Amino acid sequence: RMMYSRETQKAMAAAFRGPDATARIAHLGSITVPTLVTWGRDDRVTPVDMALLPMRLIPNAELHIFPNCGHWAMIERKQEFESVTLAFLQR
Repeated sequence: RMMYSRETQKAMAAAFRGPDATARIAHLGSITVPTLVTWGRDDRVTPVDMALLPMRLIPNAELHIFPNCGHWAMIERKQEFESVTLAFLQR
């Protein structure tokens, strides 16, 4: 079963194409606060390779990849997600 309709998938993909995409992506570099990026290793909506973009552009970014997890890490790995997030926020 598809998580998103084809129309929604096309709209999400379009957000990262075209003349406005460069500005949206470039904006990531202006984030100066420590940033936690979380990703599910088995995400089929947004593959884990896509985590490289924010990691390259956000100066104070930290990446946590959840093994055996898809797109909804906060639901699929709730306890681990909460632990990782709380540890990050308490630093």
